[in-house]
Amino acid sequence: MIPKKLVNPCLESRDKKDLHRELMFNQKTGKNVLNQKSELTKVLEKRLDNKKKKELEEDKKCVRRNSFERKLEEQALKIAQCELNSTEKGTTIGTTERKNDEPELEFLKIRAKLHHAQRNSTNQNDQVNANTKILDNA
Repeated sequence: MIPKKLVNPCLESRDKKDLHRELMFNQKTGKNVLNQKSELTKVLEKRLDNKKKKELEEDKKCVRRNSFERKLEEQALKIAQCELNSTEKGTTIGTTERKNDEPELEFLKIRAKLHHAQRNSTNQNDQVNANTKILDNA
């Protein structure tokens, strides 16, 4: 007598056969059914998550600050941008103002000297004229 092979209920199960057929088909087409990710995609997602966490933390810090601190930061940024722009042009803010003011100041100084010299000369002429009149009268 030859023994009869026992029936394995797992192998003859319709659900198991369908699942096995689907897995074999997906393997032929190259579809990843188990949703396993490559190392590159895992690292990329991890970096993106870390970046989002940092942004959220910075946003929370920004919310905690009061309006005065925000205004100070904005002003500091404006000043930094102005300095950057002026250094790109080759001059600084203070030197351009000084260069523009120097000719005006020099002009005013020369004018004051001339005005003072004219006063002195008229005063001296008046004194000389007064002395000559006194001498003429005497």
